[in-house]
Amino acid sequence: MKTPLVVKTRPPPKMRIALLAAVGLGMLSIWGIFEWGRRAGGFNMLQAGQARQSLAEQILTLQSENEELRRALALMRAADGVDREAYRRVARELDDLQSQIAELNEELAFYRGIMTPAEGQAGLQVQTVQIEPMDGHRAYQMRLILVQAGRNDRQVSGSLSVAVAGEGPEGARILALEDVSDSTGGLPYEFRYFQVLEQDIMLPDLFLAERVDVRIRPKGRGREEAEVSFPWLLEEY
Repeated sequence: MKTPLVVKTRPPPKMRIALLAAVGLGMLSIWGIFEWGRRAGGFNMLQAGQARQSLAEQILTLQSENEELRRALALMRAADGVDREAYRRVARELDDLQSQIAELNEELAFYRGIMTPAEGQAGLQVQTVQIEPMDGHRAYQMRLILVQAGRNDRQVSGSLSVAVAGEGPEGARILALEDVSDSTGGLPYEFRYFQVLEQDIMLPDLFLAERVDVRIRPKGRGREEAEVSFPWLLEEY
């Protein structure tokens, strides 16, 4: 009795090599962009503009690679006897690439906001306040991002007065930063383009936070103070 002949089809070797090369190139590009982002605080506006253009170009490149991966996955799905593990590995790389593209778009939007703010929003401002839960009962990390939006290249300094407003058992309360952290005063700042300030806080039991009030106190004569409020929203990581 003759042994039955079994025919299996696999993706062409050249296609698999090209696929893995595209994934490697994409991950290398992403690593380079994030290395640049960690050092961006000291760049001048010309460099920031060049970086923004570079980000846009990198996003277009990654989107093109993303489309190539999609086509390759479609071919692999259609092939009989495809290597299931290779398929799952490429699918995971595709998901990761899409996530990285989303993060790069967020970073690009941040730099656009610094260089081309909305009408009436140029100058020193608190762009956002982020709240992240930490290990420990009622413990959080507060992250404030300050920017000089528009074409400002002068050094600014001063401090921020921060308070958390909400409801406690006794009614409405406003807790100063000194009440919920080890800070003994305002948060000092000094920068030219943007700065990130971080402060660990701990809220009392039964206190329901609703918003964060920030007062900007710039140094120098003729510099006006400003107040802004942000809703208490927790970042999920």
